[in-house]
Amino acid sequence: MTHPALKRLSDGNARYLEGQSKVAPGHRAIERAQPFAAVLACSDSRFIPERLFDTDAGELFIVRAAGNTASEAAIASLEFACLKQDIECIVVLGHGDCQAVISACSRVRAEGALGKLIKHVGTSIPVTPEGDTEAERHDAAIRHHARSTATKLTQVSACLKERIGAGKLVIVPAYSALSDGRVIWLEPPL
Repeated sequence: MTHPALKRLSDGNARYLEGQSKVAPGHRAIERAQPFAAVLACSDSRFIPERLFDTDAGELFIVRAAGNTASEAAIASLEFACLKQDIECIVVLGHGDCQAVISACSRVRAEGALGKLIKHVGTSIPVTPEGDTEAERHDAAIRHHARSTATKLTQVSACLKERIGAGKLVIVPAYSALSDGRVIWLEPPL
């Protein structure tokens, strides 16, 4: 017997291959575009960068990690995008209600890899984020984390730093609220 989730994925792939996609009607796998930008995004399934930027399959090189964290694998993926796909723009995109950042703000304790991720995110946010309400403090921390992550990319990757210096790359931190999907550019590009 096939697992229900696996069947749903298989059925969705069949619709996609037949050009009967519910998400992008008429789209076929062979029509993919060349990516023009990369996005370091959170792995939160409620958050879909392709929809926020109204792009087609293949137009964005998406790297996803909980809390849009710049892990070694994420940085290597972004370097690959720049070197092999000739990407000239990387967006570090935080989003409202990011549970990885909220967990770090709340000093949630977890074991294993999750605990390391929460601790890592916690190093990039202020001890007391600005804001009158808890929601405002969380949003401030999420925005700060996106900025810190964008800066980290320029500090730990010689490849990305060199491309920025040569005028071949910009890295832009951004924030999107889940409520309306508006993308707010947080500061001038790096």
